[in-house]
Amino acid sequence: MRIHIAHEEKRAGFLRGATLVDVVTNVEFSEEELAIIERRRLKYYVVLERAPRPSLAAKLTPEETEIWAASFHLRVADLMDPAPDRFTLDTPLDAKAYQAALTDALKSLKAFIMSNASVGNSSTLEF
Repeated sequence: MRIHIAHEEKRAGFLRGATLVDVVTNVEFSEEELAIIERRRLKYYVVLERAPRPSLAAKLTPEETEIWAASFHLRVADLMDPAPDRFTLDTPLDAKAYQAALTDALKSLKAFIMSNASVGNSSTLEF
């Protein structure tokens, strides 16, 4: 699994012109990893639970936030898409914190995929 993470600034809004930060993630899975994902049906496994950025969440009612919450989560299928995953945050500090959480989640994903490669050995225990 090869991972590339970049931060890109973008302008949002006509009047105030807020500057937001996109964290762009591109993951290249090996053939073996893709085969495991397909065979074990891991495409919809949630890699990282994420919420809308605070400035967006402030505009949503609690009911809307609850309804939309799952659509923000990062899944294996999102990482398999040829287009990179983009997640928008309010500040560079938020982007750095998100990247740290994302890096940890991707390390866990690699271990999770490889653990699903084969069924474990049988054993008999006596206590």
